[in-house]
Amino acid sequence: MCIEQAPVIAEIYAKNRSRGLQILGISLDDERAAMETFREEHGQTWPTSFTGLRSRKDPVARIYRAPGVGVIYVVDRDGIFRGMHHSPDDLAAFLEPWLAAPASP
Repeated sequence: MCIEQAPVIAEIYAKNRSRGLQILGISLDDERAAMETFREEHGQTWPTSFTGLRSRKDPVARIYRAPGVGVIYVVDRDGIFRGMHHSPDDLAAFLEPWLAAPASP
């Protein structure tokens, strides 16, 4: 799933980074080299958390209760959870009004 999502998410990020979009990846790989290779091959320039632990033990994945790979969470500018998506296309449609809105004072 990550391979399918990677180019679309990279495109969404490139298009919207200047509008305030930030991404935090959570790697559930157990080898850092494999994660870094994937990131490089798929143009992932945003920060990615890596602990080498699987989802139930990874502290960042536990905070967001990530059920596994391929889940995209939306947290707004105020740190409020706004939704979970499994498709980058759904994410792009959901983000458009959020990114068009002015930032909170």
